[in-house]
Amino acid sequence: MKLKSFTLLLLPLSLALTAHAEPQSVDETSKNVISFGTEVSKEVDYDVMAVTLFIKEENKSLKALNQTINEKVNAALDVIKKQSAVEIKKNARNTQVRYDDKGKQAGWVERADLVLESKDFVALSQVISDLNDTFAIADVMQKLSKEATAKFEDEMMKSALAQFQHKAQLIQTSLNAKGYEILNLNLDSRNELPYFEGRMMPLAKASAFASENADEVNLDSHSKAELKATVSAQIKLFN
Repeated sequence: MKLKSFTLLLLPLSLALTAHAEPQSVDETSKNVISFGTEVSKEVDYDVMAVTLFIKEENKSLKALNQTINEKVNAALDVIKKQSAVEIKKNARNTQVRYDDKGKQAGWVERADLVLESKDFVALSQVISDLNDTFAIADVMQKLSKEATAKFEDEMMKSALAQFQHKAQLIQTSLNAKGYEILNLNLDSRNELPYFEGRMMPLAKASAFASENADEVNLDSHSKAELKATVSAQIKLFN
């Protein structure tokens, strides 16, 4: 009878020891694990210029208005196509009703937009100068091409990994460890920048590019994009 009672008393004691031993095992495993990160950044020149040109006309006759816009747009397209380095990214038209002071229809308003892109800023400037009599500049934007983005991100990721390796070895040496093992490694070179399709940044309006000669437009710019690459990791030191 006494033996039975003694056995029952040992059972909760055994459970208590097991529950206490488990956290110690976790602490023992994680005490040599170190988390850290590295980041590299670089300023690069935008290599693509995008310019939005527009023309706006009014007329009481929609047919006459369409004819006027068609003639001017087609003439502009002929000029642009002579410059092989300039690409037409968008050719859009928008027509609206014009009302008088009494709210009655008084005619039509039509606007045509041409978005031009080029890596050759000189060629693009020449096209804009040639169209200066009929088209105005709505926006001038800059962005990185896909090719430039891929090249720079590869270079920066290589640099970020080299910094990670240097920092890991520095930690190992400083803590007198025999070596280290990479437990977790995350790479990120995604940049929230105005490049790729539809993601462009306004650089300036037309007035900023006006030269002393009204027939010349200068699109030269020294604006830069900042790219970043980061590495976050966990390493385990061996003593």
